[in-house]
Amino acid sequence: YVATIGAAVALLFIVDRSGEGRIARDFGAGFAGVSALVFVTTIPASAWGQAQCDAFSIVQFAIAALAGAGLAVVASIDAAGRTRLRRIVSVGLLAAALAAVVLLLFPQCLAAPYANLDPRLKELWLDHVDEAQSLFVLLVYNPARVAARYATPLMGMVLLALRLRQGGWRRQDTLVGVLLVVAFIVSAWQVRGSTFSVAFAVIPLSAWIARWRERVEASPSPRTSLRMAAAWLLSVN
Repeated sequence: YVATIGAAVALLFIVDRSGEGRIARDFGAGFAGVSALVFVTTIPASAWGQAQCDAFSIVQFAIAALAGAGLAVVASIDAAGRTRLRRIVSVGLLAAALAAVVLLLFPQCLAAPYANLDPRLKELWLDHVDEAQSLFVLLVYNPARVAARYATPLMGMVLLALRLRQGGWRRQDTLVGVLLVVAFIVSAWQVRGSTFSVAFAVIPLSAWIARWRERVEASPSPRTSLRMAAAWLLSVN
């Protein structure tokens, strides 16, 4: 999700340099700096060269440092961000550099998370772990759980889509939207991801309820009160 926020900041910078350039620069510098601080304070010096794909190690540090510092540099250089095309090219080159680092230095981290798991363990153990089930498995064997885990995130995404269609889109909507979509995709792979997708969905749902509450206060009537109550009920998971 940190990578998702970073990608969103870079995208916002590409779209609007005047409003997002300083934010992108500061975010990139802070991201790289914090990553370096975490690396040197939590990883023993003897393990600095050990690549761990599922824990913070030289892999995550190298990617975070390059991505953060690169974004800060791109956002700071006027020639690199003067036009939208230049921003696209600059950020694209940074993305290519990140891809090259992963492909050349840490290709093992591109494998599937359970690539090294014994097929017998997958069949006898992993396939029976509740939180590791996918959306498609739940649709077949436990549809009631689908409603409990996926209805709220879906409603949140629908509300954000309606807001985008109606206008008035804000940068915070972009950040919440990309986090919610990514979390939903993760939850479709494994239901455990719904822990985050439900939490992210609370943001647009609470804003929806707040708007109806404002309408009730501005023009109270049984109809608007019922609609506010319906918004409350639909938001409950």
